[in-house]
Amino acid sequence: MALASSSPMRLTQAVLSMGGLTDRFAAVLTAEDEAHGKPDPAVYLSAARRLGVMAERCLAVEDSIHGVRAAKEAGMVCVAVPARGVGDEGFEEADLVLESLDRFDDRIWTATGTMPVPSSSED
Repeated sequence: MALASSSPMRLTQAVLSMGGLTDRFAAVLTAEDEAHGKPDPAVYLSAARRLGVMAERCLAVEDSIHGVRAAKEAGMVCVAVPARGVGDEGFEEADLVLESLDRFDDRIWTATGTMPVPSSSED
C-alpha cells in the first residue's frame, strides 16, 4: 500500500506519525518530488512504480477533485470520500463516491468491479 499526497512530505510524515500509521505504507510519496502536482497523475504513477504494480491494478482513495482527476488520469480505479461539508458535486469522475471512510468495506470490490490482490504475507 502506498500513500500519494499533494501535501508536503514534512506534513505528510507528521500526520502519519501522529496517527501511528508510518509502518502501514510500503511507499510514501508527495507531489513535491514531481514536476507537477495533482491533478497531474505523476505522483500516482510514481507510487505504482514504487510498489511494482501497473497503475491499472491500483485502487486510489481520494478526498479532492484534483486527486480524483490525477488517479483517473493515471488509469486507476478511484473511490472518492469528499471532505465533510463538501458535496458530491465535481466528483463524477470517481468510480464510486462514499460519504465516509466508515462506508469503506469489502463491498467496495463489487461496487468498483475490482478484486483485492492478497499480500505476500497471506500466501
